[in-house]
Amino acid sequence: MSGAPLKALVAAWKSDWRRSRRRSCRADLMLVFCSIDMVKKPFTSAGTITAQQVRAARAWLNLSQGDLAATTLIARRAIQDFENGKREPQPRTLRDLRNALEEAGIEFLFIGEHAAGICKRDPD
Repeated sequence: MSGAPLKALVAAWKSDWRRSRRRSCRADLMLVFCSIDMVKKPFTSAGTITAQQVRAARAWLNLSQGDLAATTLIARRAIQDFENGKREPQPRTLRDLRNALEEAGIEFLFIGEHAAGICKRDPD
C-alpha cells in the first residue's frame, strides 16, 4: 500500500483517533505499517515481548505500572525502566509480564520473531 491510498488511510485513522480520545487517556498508540511481504505471513504468538507491547497492553486494560507490578510481583521501577528503554529485563521478568497480561486477556502478536502488536484474546 503506497501513495494516495496510504495517505487517506492515515488521515482517516488520525481523524477517528482525535474524535475518540479522552483527556484522561494517556496511552501510547503505535501505528504499524507492514510491507506487503509481511502482510502475507500469518501472525504467531511466539516471540519476545517488547516494551511497546507491554505499554499498549497496560493501556488497553487500563492498568497502571503499579497495578501490573502488584500482579506480577515485579518492581514498578523495573517495569518503568523497561518501558522507557533504560533496562533490558531478565527472561523470567519478561515471562511474568507476559503471563500476567495474557491472563488478563491480551494476546501478543508476532510476524516471525518480530513484534507486530497486541489484540484482545478470544474467550475460547
